[in-house]
Amino acid sequence: MAAHEILAATNAVVTLDVALPGIVWPWLVTVNMWAKSIGTGLIFMLFLLLRTHPDSVKNLRLPIAIAAFVFINLFLVFTLADLHQPFRMWHIFLYPSFSSAITW
Repeated sequence: MAAHEILAATNAVVTLDVALPGIVWPWLVTVNMWAKSIGTGLIFMLFLLLRTHPDSVKNLRLPIAIAAFVFINLFLVFTLADLHQPFRMWHIFLYPSFSSAITW
């Protein structure tokens, strides 16, 4: 391989906003990502509030923890509903498909 080919390869521009042609995720995957984002966002928000204002948010600890628990469990329900064979869920971890929304 020539030196100019190696240098050209190291100057690659990587973008994450490129559409993947032919891949359309169904509504269940969108709702799955929504529930996961809300649940993890609530956990992160509670952590930050407890670190910055521990006395002010004492009354919010339990409601936010319950809401986060509900949304994380909704995420798990949507994940199981999206799988065609839920008892083979371990395949997600051993044989990931990088065009799948569940993998990311």
